[in-house]
Amino acid sequence: MPPPPPPPAPPVPGTNLVPSYKEQQKTALVSREVRWEDKFPLHCAAQCGSVPRLREMLGSAHWRCPAVINALDDDTWSPLHYSAWYGWSDCARMLLACGADHTVANLNGGTPLHFAAGCGQLELVRVLLEAGADPAICNHDKMTPSAVARDLQPRQWQTVKAVLDLCFWMMPKREQWHDCLLGLKFIPRNQSTALTFTAYR
Repeated sequence: MPPPPPPPAPPVPGTNLVPSYKEQQKTALVSREVRWEDKFPLHCAAQCGSVPRLREMLGSAHWRCPAVINALDDDTWSPLHYSAWYGWSDCARMLLACGADHTVANLNGGTPLHFAAGCGQLELVRVLLEAGADPAICNHDKMTPSAVARDLQPRQWQTVKAVLDLCFWMMPKREQWHDCLLGLKFIPRNQSTALTFTAYR
C-alpha cells in the first residue's frame, strides 16, 4: 500500500487565510447566468397572473411596443401564451387592450387560443374569441384549437370544444360572436355527461 499523503503545511505566521478584497471582487464580478424572470419580466408577470405588476409595466410605452409585448421567450412563448396557459383572463384582457397579438404563434404554430383550449380555460377562450381570434387556425400539426381540446381532454374540454365549434360555424357572422358568447348557458344533463348548449342569441 502506498503511504498516505502528507498533511497540509501549517500556515505561515502573519499571513491571513481570508481572501483579499481584490480577490473577493474578482469572484463577485464573475458573470452569472441571467435568470428567466429577469430576462423576460413581462412574461413572468403574465405567468404569475400579477395584475398590479402587469399594469405597472404596461403603463410605460416601452412595454406596449409591439416588438416587446409580443416578444417570444426562450421557449417561444409570448406573454399572452402564458396568460392563456395558466388561465389569467384579467391579464389576457390587459395584454390585448395594450396591443398584444392573439395570432402570435410559438415554435409549433400554437397560438394563445390553442393554449387556452388545450388547458380547458373556458374564460380565456371567450376572451380570445371576442378579441378576434380565429377558431379555424391550425398549428403545425394541422390541429385547430377545438381539435387540441378534444385531443388533450382537459377540464371543461367539451364545453370549450362546443364554444369553438359554434364560433367556427358562425364565422360568416363574426360580428354576432359577442352576443352569442354572452348568451351561452351550459346546463349539465347529469353529473357524468357533457355540458350542452341550451340557449344562445
